[in-house]
Amino acid sequence: MCVRVVSVTPADPIATIGRHSEDRQMDMTSMTSIETMSSNIAAPSHITSLQSAGILVGVRVRTTTGTVKDHEASAKLCEEAGAKKGSADVNKHLLDGAEFKALKAMTSAVRNGMVRFCFRWSDDWWYVPMTRYDAYCTWEAEIIKEFAERKEAFKASYVSMRSDAAFRLGDMFKAEEYPDPEEVCRNFAIHALRADVPSGDFRVTIAQDLADDLRRHYVNQTQDVINEMVTAQREQLADVMKSLAHTCGTYQKENKKGETIVAKRKLHESTLIKALEMIDTFRRFNPAGDPVLEGARTALEQALSGVTIEALRDSDTVRARVEEEVGSILDKFKMI
Repeated sequence: MCVRVVSVTPADPIATIGRHSEDRQMDMTSMTSIETMSSNIAAPSHITSLQSAGILVGVRVRTTTGTVKDHEASAKLCEEAGAKKGSADVNKHLLDGAEFKALKAMTSAVRNGMVRFCFRWSDDWWYVPMTRYDAYCTWEAEIIKEFAERKEAFKASYVSMRSDAAFRLGDMFKAEEYPDPEEVCRNFAIHALRADVPSGDFRVTIAQDLADDLRRHYVNQTQDVINEMVTAQREQLADVMKSLAHTCGTYQKENKKGETIVAKRKLHESTLIKALEMIDTFRRFNPAGDPVLEGARTALEQALSGVTIEALRDSDTVRARVEEEVGSILDKFKMI
């Protein structure tokens, strides 16, 4: 089992603005969930297929909420309300600014990218097919670069943010809760990770009955992963087909004269490109050999053969044909 950390930044959190720091993805302690062991047990064919067709990846993001509990304000609130001490807490927002919010938002940006390119492998790991690997690496480099840029912007605005907090928090402001910029920035880090897909071998000598039990467990676990991949692939293809059929359609509206007319929906070239990319990707990556996915993919490939965005925009006949054929594919294959 090989794990490679591609990008490394300081990882030590600080005690002040870091009490609520979160490791959003790729906790290294989770590596035990993908470690491999072996005896003389051969990997099932679908495991071998996954090993040769893709790789495990992840982007680990660490940020901070920028909040701390104010014990004095909490006690005062409970006292004024006649409540028992500890019944309520007051959490101060130490950091409040566009640069801080933009940096925190990178967690969601990373998550969206992983969903776009990969399939869930486990709680912490994602599986990316080699057919998408180049595109994934391009996105990964861009997201790491964007994170670094937002981190620098936050660092540059931190002193001003701290000054504003003195007025914003009033008597709750405590200068000692604001360390220097370098220390605060240690709360924000991003790491790109790689790991080989685990094999079905067990590299320790164990009793045969235990080996058989572990093999069954591993096969079942891997089959669950594949089933989830199939579901995700079907959903992705169905979603892009629904979007394509919808944008090729028409709707009724009133013009300036009050007359009811039929208007074309706006076509997005990105939708057509995405559909064509999925046709190519799923031709080469269908680890479960799912006949429904392949049937829908083949039918969509035939429906879009020779179709361009210009043809869809200029020809009502082409639009109507694509809308009808894509709708028929959705009705026939019932992918979700």
